Amino acid sequence: MTLLKAQPHSGPIKCGAWSPNGRRIATGSTDRTVHVFDARTGVLELALDTGGHRSAVRGVCWSPAGDRVASASWDATAKIWDARTGVAVLTLAVSKDAKLVGCAYAPDGASIATAGADGRVRTWDARTGAPLRAFRVSSGGSRATTSNEIHAIRALAFGPDGSGDRLATTAGLWDVVAGRPIGAFGPHEGLGANKKTPTVRPRVVDCDFVVPPGRL
Repeated sequence: MTLLKAQPHSGPIKCGAWSPNGRRIATGSTDRTVHVFDARTGVLELALDTGGHRSAVRGVCWSPAGDRVASASWDATAKIWDARTGVAVLTLAVSKDAKLVGCAYAPDGASIATAGADGRVRTWDARTGAPLRAFRVSSGGSRATTSNEIHAIRALAFGPDGSGDRLATTAGLWDVVAGRPIGAFGPHEGLGANKKTPTVRPRVVDCDFVVPPGRL
């Protein structure tokens, strides 16, 4: 059931994220832009394209305060936008083979993580854009050829406890400070299984933290 139909991008939408207060929605598209909509009416408030990306936007996220929107693109850059004016305030650039596929703000808003098709997670100072850490969490690439090949990272999310030291990715759970794995996710099975090619496991394409009430 469609509850709200917002003004469309000129290309397919690849990602979306609610603002922390639930009043706005940011979307990213193959048309290389980020749009910000009023979540109640669907009215387009901002089209973030001036000084923007040169390729598809594959990830968007909001700062905890809701005053910034970040976007990750296949053009190997992430951009941080002023969510009130639509002005790009920072550009985070990586090597061309590290097409960016996702981004996430730390709970305190001080840093931001990006995920690349090269299998690396990079963290950045969200205020200055200075690089902080980088570590490999997967072998990269987009296709599986054996049952145990690890796909490129497709999503990431910081733990909600405020420390900013735990990061869930589609390749497992990681200690951000040490750059080492904490735990792995078991393979998905069932309806997504490829019966014709059983050696290829279903891909994990998204992840997030869910915390039971009263556990923080």
